[in-house]
Amino acid sequence: MPPTEGKPNQEVTKSIDCCGKRCPMPIYMASRALASMKAGEVLEVKCTDASSIHDFPGFVEKSGHTLLATEHLEGKVYVFYLRRGEG
Repeated sequence: MPPTEGKPNQEVTKSIDCCGKRCPMPIYMASRALASMKAGEVLEVKCTDASSIHDFPGFVEKSGHTLLATEHLEGKVYVFYLRRGEG
């Protein structure tokens, strides 16, 4: 199921700000944050690295998590909502 545009229906459990960080730091920071969360919880990731729009879909596919939704805010800020997988 492709991610939706905008905020997800689920409540955000944790939020991280990766603005100003370049690849691979947003993925690394998200991976570490997800590792500390329980299955089903939602992580909000804010970043400014334009390559993240391609990086996060690949990351969740390989790691067993779900990309619930994305947002593109003013000022080139991208927001990704990831649900922690079972693994």
